[in-house]
Amino acid sequence: MNLASLAAGIVFKRIISGLLGYAQCEVICPDMDTEARLMVKSIPCPEYKRFPYRIEKSLQDCQGYRISEVLWADYTFLKVKSAVRHGGYDAILSFVYASNLAPLHLGSRLAKTCGLPWIVYSVDALPIPLTWNNDVAGSSRISRFINRYVPHFDAFFSANPIMLQYEKNVFPELKCHTGVMLSPCAGNLVQEYHEGHRDIMTFLYAGHIYGPRRTDLMMAGFKEYLKTHPKSRLVFVGRSEDSDFTGFESLLESGHIVRHGFTSDIETYYREADILLDLNADAENDVYLSSKVCNYLSYDKPIISLSQDGSPVRLMMEGLESIIHAHYSIPEIVCAMDKAAGMVGKPIVDRANIRNQFLPDVVAGTFYKELEQLTDNNTD
Repeated sequence: MNLASLAAGIVFKRIISGLLGYAQCEVICPDMDTEARLMVKSIPCPEYKRFPYRIEKSLQDCQGYRISEVLWADYTFLKVKSAVRHGGYDAILSFVYASNLAPLHLGSRLAKTCGLPWIVYSVDALPIPLTWNNDVAGSSRISRFINRYVPHFDAFFSANPIMLQYEKNVFPELKCHTGVMLSPCAGNLVQEYHEGHRDIMTFLYAGHIYGPRRTDLMMAGFKEYLKTHPKSRLVFVGRSEDSDFTGFESLLESGHIVRHGFTSDIETYYREADILLDLNADAENDVYLSSKVCNYLSYDKPIISLSQDGSPVRLMMEGLESIIHAHYSIPEIVCAMDKAAGMVGKPIVDRANIRNQFLPDVVAGTFYKELEQLTDNNTD
């Protein structure tokens, strides 16, 4: 549904890029950027248009889904079913994310009509955990909507093993083949070693500020760090509100905290930073592995990851000296910043194995082998 600059779209593009090394792929997607259009062939489909917000929201509150998504999927099905039926395809893949489930509805209809295996991949937890969205009634409605389709899955893939277990617990009917498809990093490793420390040590957080990510505690830790390291700055790149910086206005005015909005040229900021910051939920046993830390793996720079116990980033990336884990505790944050600063200018030598697991061709290759088994079983 999205092959553009949103976080989910970037993940989907990287997966498709990897899959193209193993098989022919064609996509049905109304939101593709230039990179995606040049990369993969698409089947023409209608433009996706939403209803006015109030109408959309009221219908979603009643039914658990956006009516515009279902209507788009139904209309698109009528337009593309003949092309799909006669296209010689081996499987239908639905790539979904939490804020758009249209590929679920469309994939269901196409797979049933064309008699093809149906594989679903979600880059987000389904439904969004209450840690991130404290709407019990809304979560229940979305779960009921998704549960209509679950018995018809031939395979379901999630973005990490902890998230997959969460979804199995939510959907007991998920009896099909299940697996994990990690969110790939970029393909090329950027190696930039600085000659000692720069005049100003730059910490970068690249991502939106929302949910249980405690940027206030991160800034409080940075404020404490400044007492002994005044030539430092903390850079935010992504959507944020003025209220997110309440209490830290003086640091904004002094330039110690720098705030930028959304950009499609995030690599420039990655290259200029000395230390990369990864913020996860301030909650134990969270299910998300942030796309930030996956992106950061392509850069040979120290990473500070803030999370609580039981989080995927701790379970999957523990024991690496160059990925420094800290709880949302000011003393721990200061200690992590001190440790990371001591690594700047030195080669990162302990990440090769974990980074290889996230390379697009490796992620896609593992996924493709499972797809081969599924489609072979379907034709036996």
